[in-house]
Amino acid sequence: MVDMHILEVLAGLSVVLVGYSALVGILQVAPDPKLRRLHAIRLSAVVLLPIVALVFCLLPFVLVGLGLPEASLWRPLSGALVLTCIGITAGFVSVNRRAVGSFVMDEPAHYWFSVIASFCVSALLCLGCLALIPLPAFGIYLAGVSWLVVEALHIFWVSFRAAIDSGVHEDAA
Repeated sequence: MVDMHILEVLAGLSVVLVGYSALVGILQVAPDPKLRRLHAIRLSAVVLLPIVALVFCLLPFVLVGLGLPEASLWRPLSGALVLTCIGITAGFVSVNRRAVGSFVMDEPAHYWFSVIASFCVSALLCLGCLALIPLPAFGIYLAGVSWLVVEALHIFWVSFRAAIDSGVHEDAA
C-alpha cells in the first residue's frame, strides 16, 4: 500500500498556485499586442497545469473510493497522464507559434527547458505505463504529477519576473 498523502499535498499546492496566478495576471501590462498574447498564454498555462495536476492528484482517491485496487491504478493513470502532458505541450507550442509568430517565446532558454523537460517526463511516464523500466509505478506517476506543478511554478516565476521587470522599465521611462 502506497502512502498517497503526498498527492494531497500536491493538490493543495496546485490550488494555491492557481490563486497566485491572478496576481501575475493583474501585474502584467504590455503595450505590444504580441507580448499581451504571450502573457495570456503564460497565464493560461499557470492556471491549466495546476488544475490538471489537481485532477490527477484527486483521481486516485476517487478510484480507490469506487473500489478499484490501489496497486492496479498507477500504470493506467500514468498512461492517461502521458497523453495529457503530450496534449498540453503540443497545444502550447502550437498556440505560442500562432500568437507570437515563432516557436520561441521572448525567453528561449525557459521555453526550450519546458518543452524538453516535458518530453523527458512524458517518456518516463510512457516507459512506466508500459512497465519497461524497473521503477515503482507510483513513483513514476508521482514524478509526472509533480512535473505539472513544477512546470507551473517555473512559468509563474518567469511571468512574475517579466511583470516586475516591465513595471521597472515603465517607471524608468
